[in-house]
Amino acid sequence: MKKDTKQSSRKVLRSEEIYRCLLVQYALPQLTKKFPSVREIKDTFRCGQNVATEALNRLAEHYHFKRTPRGKSYLALDISGISWKNVWHDFQYQKRECTIMLSQDIAFCWQPVIDEYNRTHPSTPIRTHLICHVEEFRLLSTNASVDLVLLPNHPCLIGLKGFSGFKNLTQLAQTLPCKDYYKSMFLYDSAGQLRGIAPALVPKLLFFNKHVSEIPEKNITMNNLYPLLRKIKQNSPSLLYAAVFDSYLSFFSYCGLDPARSMKNHFRDWKQWEKRLELFQTMYRENLIPSVLDLVNYGYSFFADHQAAMIELYYSKIPRLRDETYSDFIPPPQIIGAPYCIASEMLGICQGSIRYEQAWNFIVFLLQPHVQQLLLSRMNAFSILRGLKPCHMSESFYRRIEPMLANAVRRESDSIMTPQLFRCFESGMDSLVKYGGSIQHFLEDFQDQYNILKERGIL
Repeated sequence: MKKDTKQSSRKVLRSEEIYRCLLVQYALPQLTKKFPSVREIKDTFRCGQNVATEALNRLAEHYHFKRTPRGKSYLALDISGISWKNVWHDFQYQKRECTIMLSQDIAFCWQPVIDEYNRTHPSTPIRTHLICHVEEFRLLSTNASVDLVLLPNHPCLIGLKGFSGFKNLTQLAQTLPCKDYYKSMFLYDSAGQLRGIAPALVPKLLFFNKHVSEIPEKNITMNNLYPLLRKIKQNSPSLLYAAVFDSYLSFFSYCGLDPARSMKNHFRDWKQWEKRLELFQTMYRENLIPSVLDLVNYGYSFFADHQAAMIELYYSKIPRLRDETYSDFIPPPQIIGAPYCIASEMLGICQGSIRYEQAWNFIVFLLQPHVQQLLLSRMNAFSILRGLKPCHMSESFYRRIEPMLANAVRRESDSIMTPQLFRCFESGMDSLVKYGGSIQHFLEDFQDQYNILKERGIL
């Protein structure tokens, strides 16, 4: 009996969630005479027929539509004796304040910005909803009680189904002077629709310490990485490793290879993957670099304790480095023509938001130079506004980073790398590096895993 009650409650909650999303999607002033059918709702939200029917029936009731028989979606509008205002706003949520959802560990950075917004917009304040665990984003992102979501990474990388939970901001973004911002701040879905922005940019850099006495004049490329690491190890025999890399995914992207692009061609470029894997295996066998999965607990310690000469880190990690630990930095090693990728948080507006305009006003507020400086003063990042140097940063340091920001792009694999796929990729590559095997077979299995997740609706 309890089981049936639980299932019934879950069905009601799901139909309520879908109804909220549909309520926002079909704004009365722009209403067309056709609503989605039950089948379209089932396919869009991946729910059962009963749930889809309940959501559509409630939507029709909300707008005072009369449904035609046999589930058809052509509905007749009847607004006699009702107020347009009551139709347009759901009474239960009329007085709710705009809400932003963010991780508890970054509240220190963001609260001053939110306080400044509330001070300058006393009639339309915004409140915060703190998240303790990443999993909570999946549960709350489609909830009508939340308007803005600040994700710590790309949606897929924290288990969300891409950008499906976020509104299309393309038309609103046309009002922005896009030339004033770095292009990597704009987050698009596979259809080219703008779904979010990056409030700040955090580049990856290769830091090195006193063991590195000589860096090539044109920095390091993948072509000269191996001989350089061998030279470092020869000059400093006490080194445990010459370099430490963050992940296999970043290593292969520096080699010009990306799972998203290769997957579109069914990994016909697997020989290029094999060639680059051989390079990593050679460096691993000669103890120039450790395997990536061996770095889960010790990667930073290798560098901080001077057991490694170079380490790939996000700029935001600089405070963890003691002043005497590193002597300089350079861009990560890349082959010529490989895109440089920028990481950042993502700020998007939920599909279920009923404070859509106020949420967008907060985003526009965030783009102002003085607000950007306020945010950057609390975090180690770079502004999304071109040429805006953080106040705490020296001019010489900023001049070295700025060209990287100007040429940076979004990594395509972010749009497909769910936590399951990421673990599959990293563990599979780790096995190949340590024990060998056929990379062609691994890539084929990886493609199969992607197809399975897509069929299940996880992607």
